[in-house]
Amino acid sequence: MKFVRGALGLVLGLALPLAVAGAATIHVPGDYLTIQEAVDAAAYGDEILVAPGSTYASPTREAGAGDTTLCSVILKSGIKLRGSGAGQTFIHGDSVGRVLHLYQCEDVEISDLTVTEGFAEYFGSGIFCRQSSPYIHDVEVEGNWDGGISMIEGSHPVIENCVMDNNEAKAGGGLAVEATCHPYLYDCRITNNRAPFAGGAIVRSDATLYNCTISGNRTSGSVNVLGGGILVVDIAEPVIIGCEISNNECFGNGGGIAFIGEGCGGLLLGCTVTGNVSTGLEGHGGGISVTSGANPEIRKCVVADNYTTGQWSDCGGMYVEYAGVNASDCTFYGNWTEGDGA
Repeated sequence: MKFVRGALGLVLGLALPLAVAGAATIHVPGDYLTIQEAVDAAAYGDEILVAPGSTYASPTREAGAGDTTLCSVILKSGIKLRGSGAGQTFIHGDSVGRVLHLYQCEDVEISDLTVTEGFAEYFGSGIFCRQSSPYIHDVEVEGNWDGGISMIEGSHPVIENCVMDNNEAKAGGGLAVEATCHPYLYDCRITNNRAPFAGGAIVRSDATLYNCTISGNRTSGSVNVLGGGILVVDIAEPVIIGCEISNNECFGNGGGIAFIGEGCGGLLLGCTVTGNVSTGLEGHGGGISVTSGANPEIRKCVVADNYTTGQWSDCGGMYVEYAGVNASDCTFYGNWTEGDGA
């Protein structure tokens, strides 16, 4: 555990934007009326400070590089975007476009604000990272449609003390980690999000989640549904340490967390998986589901009070089918099913 904390500290140090001599602080709306005007005017190393209140940044610019999504704010490398506090400074997407867009951005810091009312027809409505690795901290991402925080194409953001709440998406309501992305999340909350599958988060790559809470998420689909809290898929091998996965719901397999696919694995260490439910007639694995060649390592976890409700459902605690699990020093209790299993 000391190694993990040290590694996270190193990652955080690498993620911080470099201080630049002579950097300016640009005030919105004091110096510029809109955040985008401030970004356009900012030099490398400048900080943009947004006053308390709501900023309705009308999405008028296309993201570019083949992405036609309209965006409220298109960021660039080397700047800090800071509000006056989450719940005090709000950046709205007017429910017609993406709120914050990053493409090939480095040395970017986003902090102390709330990102809300984003919309994307295809992918990524709240904060979208494409080939970008920002440091995001003390940010609330809530009430967006098509994902809270999403990343593609080799993005490696560090996300600290953030909340992804009440977002909806096609997959991964709060968080979407696509292939080749390696984010670090710690002290974050992924709560009350919804998607047809992967209600809280979808992980297709080697993410690290440390001391996070994944709770109250649910799937809204009714066919081949997986992962009420987290869905780990493809060849992903995430490291999930000291996290709470609780009170999530899936109309299928893996109310809390589901691993599926040949080459899919990773580590679940020191986590609590509690109070999750798999519904539907054949829901499997109220707490954990491992299927189709997946092979995660599960150590020192508590899996308790999870359940399934369907007539032919089974395995309230953990369901394993055509897969392997390396489980050790775990505690299972209070799990139950209304179907055939235990």
